[in-house]
Amino acid sequence: MILEDLILSYWGSRLLVLIGASVIMILALLATLLAVLLVSVIHFRRKRKIILPSATLFAAKLFESMVMNVFTFIGVSGDWIVHGLIDIRNIIGAREFRQIPYEHRMLFLPQCVRHSKCPAKSDYEGLHCVSCGLCTVGDLKKETEPIGYQIFIAPGSSLVKRMVKKYKPKAVVGLGCLFEIKEFLLMMNKMNVPAQGVVLDTSGCVETTYNNGKLMKALKQ
Repeated sequence: MILEDLILSYWGSRLLVLIGASVIMILALLATLLAVLLVSVIHFRRKRKIILPSATLFAAKLFESMVMNVFTFIGVSGDWIVHGLIDIRNIIGAREFRQIPYEHRMLFLPQCVRHSKCPAKSDYEGLHCVSCGLCTVGDLKKETEPIGYQIFIAPGSSLVKRMVKKYKPKAVVGLGCLFEIKEFLLMMNKMNVPAQGVVLDTSGCVETTYNNGKLMKALKQ
């Protein structure tokens, strides 16, 4: 009986040591990944060079929300992290994106870029621009449709997903607010569609603004 107790005590102690060591290793790994995320984004924002891209994106999946919540709690904007990750995802995805001809690409615009007096009607495939001249969407159509782009003006991400499934483009470009583009790039990654995202200069429900030069640069890669 005493021998059995000694054996159980020995193996119990070994098990506790093993569990403790495993927990420490996991915590160390998570801390390392968190450090990689922060250092990579800061380095990219300063130098425009990506270090450890795969590890950075993996760490972002684990810690992005947590880091954002911490920044929000202490009253500091964490938008710079989202901006950095969008830029990193754009650069990583650019090589594959550039290989796709224009005629196999889609452009998704948010309906908030429309004018407050926009006369366009909407249906299952989004808002249908009539090129009335009240906003810049008509000009975008004139520049992009002749070279092959298919344009959709989307009220939300559900339409984007639906149109990608229906028409099966080989590459897509999205314009939207910061967090819309973040989700857009993640969604396209899950759907295995090369994508580029451009963030609006101003957000809102109507008459939002964007940098046309940045958008055209993304479109004509």
